[in-house]
Amino acid sequence: MNKDFVIYDAEGNIVRTGNCPEGDLELQPRAGEFLLEASACCVNDAVDPVTREVICGGRKTPPAPPAPPLPAQPRLSTEQQLDLLWQAMDSGTFPKAEPFYSAIKAQKARQ
Repeated sequence: MNKDFVIYDAEGNIVRTGNCPEGDLELQPRAGEFLLEASACCVNDAVDPVTREVICGGRKTPPAPPAPPLPAQPRLSTEQQLDLLWQAMDSGTFPKAEPFYSAIKAQKARQ
């Protein structure tokens, strides 16, 4: 049978809620978190850390906003990628792939 659970921190802020098989309840909290068999709204409600009761509408601090997405890194051109590969081969950090390595080395020598 599945059970509803509330995971909260030491201040009583609800971190997350969920539902899982009864035997898996103790697997839900992480370090510094506590488990309560109940259901609650993680945006508005809180948990009294002493009595372990859900306080409807008792959230003291708003949930942290989601982290902003990382800025997209511009993709290297195919030419740049191949040059990096050749440089790794030339420096010995990557095995030389023939005839790829020798053909580019000859071309670089002509420039």
